[in-house]
Amino acid sequence: MNQKNRVFYQIIKIIIVMLLLVTLSLSFTGCSKESKIEKLIEDLKSKDAQVQNKAAEELAKIGEAAVEALISVLKDKEESVRMYAEKALNKIGEPAVEGLIKALKDENTDIRLISSRILSEIEDERITEPLINALRDKETDVRMYAERGLKKIGKPAIEPLILALTDENVNVRISVSRILSEIEDTHIIEPMINALRDEDLNVRMYAERGLKKIGKLAIEPLILALTDENVNVRISVSRILSEVEDTHIINSLINAMKDENEKVRMYAQRGLFNLGESAIDPLIFALTDENVNVRLGAVQILSVTEDPRLIEPLTAALKDKDPNVRMYAERGLKNMGVTIVKP
Repeated sequence: MNQKNRVFYQIIKIIIVMLLLVTLSLSFTGCSKESKIEKLIEDLKSKDAQVQNKAAEELAKIGEAAVEALISVLKDKEESVRMYAEKALNKIGEPAVEGLIKALKDENTDIRLISSRILSEIEDERITEPLINALRDKETDVRMYAERGLKKIGKPAIEPLILALTDENVNVRISVSRILSEIEDTHIIEPMINALRDEDLNVRMYAERGLKKIGKLAIEPLILALTDENVNVRISVSRILSEVEDTHIINSLINAMKDENEKVRMYAQRGLFNLGESAIDPLIFALTDENVNVRLGAVQILSVTEDPRLIEPLTAALKDKDPNVRMYAERGLKNMGVTIVKP
């Protein structure tokens, strides 16, 4: 073997030895870390609060490697142990997310509860779907923290939340509608209008609240929904629009007074009344509508509106074939001090 080959083989031997030493070093380091974690977990179960606190601090410094061990003690019967384990996981933060996501499915209630509580403080899009799934949990507090976490994520969670608005689980739909009701984003308008069809009253209530919060940007879709075949949609939409001061809704509210549902007619009438003077001319025109509910709604509003423009149309309404329309027309004229000469 020539000199060149001998040098080459010596180099190979040196590399092999170095690799073995590194492997052994890592192995010992791993064993050392595992042993350290085991010892700190034991300290976490100490009766001495100072020892527990110190152990929690050290475990937090170790980070992701300690997550699994910390999650396992979240089911400990001692509250203080669970408390310090939670403290350590909170300090670890984002590196603990994957482990905590898995823990959300644990059969132990305490593990799921504490995991959801920790995750509720972490703004990480990875936890969106797991938290939505946690809204199905049988434990109220788990659902509560899952909801809190989704609220904190905010707009990045909107699309998955919109999909969850049609979940078969009513707890999911209630929580999702409640979360979305606090997010002012035009993307939720149509889904929230659809949610007004939900069989659950709470879902409809939060959907309505969210649409109110969006305000004028939701007006056009709401106007279209005033003619929806679902009566719950029409009731909610008319109630929302009754509080909107925008002249674009006048004709739609007048048409809504033809609705077969009394509540829809009532809210439409209230909305027109709230619009004040801007609605007077359209309401005067509505006094001759072929639909008696429209005429009655219009004359009821105008009967408490003292405006000289009303004398002639209210006088004409005294000849209406409906006795209630005639009664309110007479009342309105009297309020303006007009003397009514009966034949």
